[in-house]
Amino acid sequence: LGPAQVLYTIMTMTVSGTHGYRGVLDYLKRTVGERLGWEDGCPHPSSFSEARRKLSPECCREAFAEMRVKGGAKSGQRAEQNKATWAA
Repeated sequence: LGPAQVLYTIMTMTVSGTHGYRGVLDYLKRTVGERLGWEDGCPHPSSFSEARRKLSPECCREAFAEMRVKGGAKSGQRAEQNKATWAA
């Protein structure tokens, strides 16, 4: 598992209020599985516990940068839409 996959999964768990990996992994597989490299299936939930312990602050920074790049134009478009909404 890469740092971006682990962080994205943890952030999704936090936002959804979920405490287990299994449901979040199913959801992520359906919605962004291709982007996370899970075309052939999700990683096993237990692999996240091990991978999470290995994350360093530098790995987290790199993973966030990677996700920003992969989000690309969609993220930028969303940010512009949010700015317009907040300004109204």
